[in-house]
This record gives sequence, structure tokens and C-alpha cells, in this order.
Amino acid sequence: MKPAATISFSVLVRDQVVVAVSRSVEETVSSFFSHVKGQAPADLLSGHTIGNCEVYRLLEPVKLPERLRGGTLDGERLQACTDPNNRERIYPAESLRVLGTNLQSRQIHVVIEASTHDSEKAIETLGREHGDLFQCLKITLGKLRSWTLADVENNLRGGNFYGNGEDLPPGLDTIQSRLALPRTYKAETARDNKDLEIAQTYDPTLFGHIFKTTSAEPRVTDNREFATFYHVLRCFQQDAHSMSFNNSSLFKASNFTVYFVQPPFFSQGRSIPFHYHQEMPWGYPIFLNTPVAPDTWRKFTPKSNFMVSSDAYCIPFVISEVISDKSQSVRYRMLVQAIATARAGRFLLKNGAQGKFFVVAIYLRKHMVAERYIVMQTGEGDGEGTEDLSQGDAKDFDLASKDDAVEFVREMYNLATELRVLAKDLDVKKKGGLTAVKAAASKVISLYSKVHPLKTAGGTPMEAIQEDEDESESEEDSEFEDEDDLGVFEAEDIQDILRQMNYEIEFVAFGSPVRLTTALGI
Repeated sequence: MKPAATISFSVLVRDQVVVAVSRSVEETVSSFFSHVKGQAPADLLSGHTIGNCEVYRLLEPVKLPERLRGGTLDGERLQACTDPNNRERIYPAESLRVLGTNLQSRQIHVVIEASTHDSEKAIETLGREHGDLFQCLKITLGKLRSWTLADVENNLRGGNFYGNGEDLPPGLDTIQSRLALPRTYKAETARDNKDLEIAQTYDPTLFGHIFKTTSAEPRVTDNREFATFYHVLRCFQQDAHSMSFNNSSLFKASNFTVYFVQPPFFSQGRSIPFHYHQEMPWGYPIFLNTPVAPDTWRKFTPKSNFMVSSDAYCIPFVISEVISDKSQSVRYRMLVQAIATARAGRFLLKNGAQGKFFVVAIYLRKHMVAERYIVMQTGEGDGEGTEDLSQGDAKDFDLASKDDAVEFVREMYNLATELRVLAKDLDVKKKGGLTAVKAAASKVISLYSKVHPLKTAGGTPMEAIQEDEDESESEEDSEFEDEDDLGVFEAEDIQDILRQMNYEIEFVAFGSPVRLTTALGI
């Protein structure tokens, strides 16, 4: 008996991942579905059966791009795969003969769509019960899992991305000016104050540039601020040049936070209205769609290298990323997240609040240059109003330069002062808003941070389609190699499962394994 013919072709699974298969024409669609489910990443078809999925054959197959990497199809190819006029439903009991025999492995001939009923119901609930906050947290990307400067600009909703040297609108210019204010202390503080004496003696010129005496209410509230000034000059500056050429992002991040972030935001005690967190997921998701599929939403829970947030309201005030990829997508992802946060923070303010909510985003480049952004909604509209994003005048701080380093420390302490005022303007009646959004979004399909390479039926690796690399990446960034990776534990769904099992990920230094520890107090 002559064996049945074998056909090879590619399959698009849930508009996200391409799987290459080689199957017998006699195989049923149901059996074929089971095979594809085993090949695709677990999150795509987990919990789905052929009964709650739809399988289509394309009337005109779609040719794959030359290079397949993790992510989504480009708009034109995806549109061709989802065009109702270009596909026909096929059913579980049918054999793969319905596909014909003139198939090619580098062409998509079959599309599998999974039911998203629960996700769609959750989106409806979010719109109905949490409409204002949900609107604030919506972000449109040109391509899922791809973060670009165009995404930042397009999500400003009429706002502006202000570069260095440009005049800033009211609100943004006020915050920028206040971050540059001298750190003031009372003259009597100098008496018997060893920290102040050592700092002032070590570099009198820089000390006089950063600190001023006052008879009014001082901005310096902890004498350890003088010690921080001294330590940055005496300790950090000694190693700054070597740090710049170290390839580990974790090494850079640890030194950056120890010298510049922890003193103003962590070492102030528990009475302050904000707290410092490192490598911790946010307390709420943002919601992503694309112009190609504007009614299809995915949730994404950000995780910053470090952040300063109000635990009571779950809202970040400061977010930061250390360069961790060859392109600039991490920077743009941070800024897109800051835009959504600025909108949500504005909603959380009391009615009639005098101040404006703002978010500070800090991006640490390879050679220890800190970019400081301010994000604030300056328009008067609601969630659809105007947001303005500013990098501000000359706010690239070269931390290897002692002048820039102590000016950056001054900004961070001034920022802590401003956040104390901002936190008082949050509306206690809206305290549980973001937590409620997170609970309501539990059934919304997630955008996972990583999609791992797939294997074809023949065992040859075929990577899922990934975002395009940024062609405008700088030479500085392109030389950087990321050494720090949580691997499979980076995935949001894996972290959710571990938290449900009372485990937490203990992120340790590069070169050591990731450890799982039982969460305390559970």
C-alpha cells in the first residue's frame, strides 16, 4: 500500500507565532491541532481545545519574511492572514487533504484562532466599571513587543516630546527648576556635624555649588545627605571610569542605586509616603493594542529595574532602567510606561489639587550617563487629554564627571522633597483604584515578555517572529552585550504562577543562579 503523501507548511497561531509543520495529508484537522498545540509556546494554546478554537485555510498563502524572530507578523502579512475574504474555515473531522498538495514550508497556509471570550468580557468590565483608569492605561503600539520612539510620540495624544534647549510648558518647567534648587541647611547645623564638615572640606567649591545656608525651612532633613555627597566624590568617582567599561548591566545598576538612589529614597525611614523597590513588578497592568487590531487588547505588567512608588496607591513616581539590550527599545518601553502612569496619576489626584502629577523616568546608558525625563499631563482633558514628555535642558548626567554626579544627587534629593508634597495631593477615595483594575484584568490575555524559539517537526529550530531591531541604534548601544537574564522566570505568566504558590524570585548577582524562595508572611 502506497504511503500517504506528506505536506509541509507554516501555521500562524493566535496572530502571534509561526510554527512549521510536516504532516500526512490523511491526518485529521483535530490531530493536526494537537500537534501544533504541543509545538507552540504553552501560553498560546494552554487550556484550549479544538472545540474552542477555529482553524482556517488561507486561499492565498502568505510568504514568510526572510528572517523569523520572536514577536508578531508585520501589519501587511497579518492583515492578509486575518482577512475574512482570504480564508475558509476547516473542521476537526476533515483531513488535511482540504489544504491541497501545492504547499510550501516557507508560506503560511493555516491560521489557528483561539476563543478570547473571557478576555473580551474582562475588557468590557474594565470599560464599564473602571472606565477612567482603563482609558488612562491604554497604549497603542505599532507592533506588539516592539517599543519605538514613534510609539512614545504617538501615545502623547497631542502632547510634545521636548528636547534639550526647547522652552517647556508651565508645569514641566516648574518641576525642572525645582529639581535644580540648591540644597539648603541652617547654619547652626554646621556645629559639631562631622558629615557636613568632611563634605565641605573635601571639595569646598562643589559643596558651595550644591549646598546653601538658609534661615527659612531647610530642604536638607537628614545629615546623611552630606555623607552621600562625600561618598559620591570620594568612593564612586574612584571607580566610575572602570564601571563605564564593565559589560554587566546588573553591576552598573547596583552601583547606581547604592550611590544615587537608595540614600534619598530608601534611607529616609518608613514614615515617608513613598518606598524604593528593585526588580519588582508593578501593582497594575497597562493595556496594549495595535492599529491593525484596535479592538484586541493584551495586558502587560511592567517591571522596572528600580522604582519609587506609593505602596498605598500602587502608583510609581520614579521608574528606571539600565541599558539591557542592543537596541533602544528598553528606553522607549520605559517612556511609554511613564506616559500611562502620568495619565493614571493625574486621575488619582484630589479634585482641585494645586500641583500636577508627574513621573520621573531615568535611563542609565552604557557609559554611566543618566538620562532624566519628566512626564506630565499638561492638558486639561480627561484620559484622552494632552500629555507632554520632556527630557529637559542638558539633563544628561555623565556620572563619571564629578560635577554631573553631585548635580544628579542634588536632583534626586530635591525629587524626594517634591514627592512628599505630591503624595499629599492623592485622593484617598481613589486609593484602591489601580488594585481594582488589576483584579478586573485577571482574565485579560497577557503579553508575555519572552517567546522562546520553537522546533519544527523535523527538529530544526524556527524562531517566532520578533520585533524589528532598531536600525537607528547607536554604536554605543550596539556594542553592549546583555549579561543579566532571568531566563524563563522573566515571563509574566510564570511569575504569576509562582506567586500563587507562595514563591518569589530572588534576583541575585550575575553569574549566580536565580533562586526561588518561599515568600515570607504567606
